[in-house]
Amino acid sequence: MRATRVRGNCVARDMLGPMRIVLALALVAILAGCGKSDASPFGLAQHTANAGGGPGGRGYGNGVGGMDGKKDVDIGISNDTAIVMGSLDKELIRQVIHRNRQQIQYCYEMQLTKYPSLAGKVSIAFVIGADGTVAQSKVASSNLNNPELEQCVAARFKSWLFPKPKGGGIVNATYPIVFEKAQPQ
Repeated sequence: MRATRVRGNCVARDMLGPMRIVLALALVAILAGCGKSDASPFGLAQHTANAGGGPGGRGYGNGVGGMDGKKDVDIGISNDTAIVMGSLDKELIRQVIHRNRQQIQYCYEMQLTKYPSLAGKVSIAFVIGADGTVAQSKVASSNLNNPELEQCVAARFKSWLFPKPKGGGIVNATYPIVFEKAQPQ
């Protein structure tokens, strides 16, 4: 077997071919599992809580201490009924909300431990300042009948940074968030 010196390390030329094949196959296997998305009844991407880890391959921990472990939940974020007044595109706002959906999911999962059948929709009204920070957020409407979840979600919005509105000024927006348990697969 011939060897070649590469930056101080000996690498067997005969081994480079098989190593490349193994790395390529590993990359294909990793990429094959990415980008999958199940649609919810609302036509929105389905986001499930941490899958993997504990018994049965779902969630983390073993459920001791009165906690049921992680729940499979859907958090729907849609532009369809969103209201935006100001110079910021609806899609840019939705992207920030989507990027921070784990925070909304946390609020929901905390309430699911107390109220396992909790589901519904809350609309959050918020004001984005000229610098992209949220100056104000509040519950505009809700059918959840759970003030703790509603306030938790509204409070999360205040910590997010949105793109700066075009030409300065402020943006008033109202976005609906739909909460539902994931459908069993």
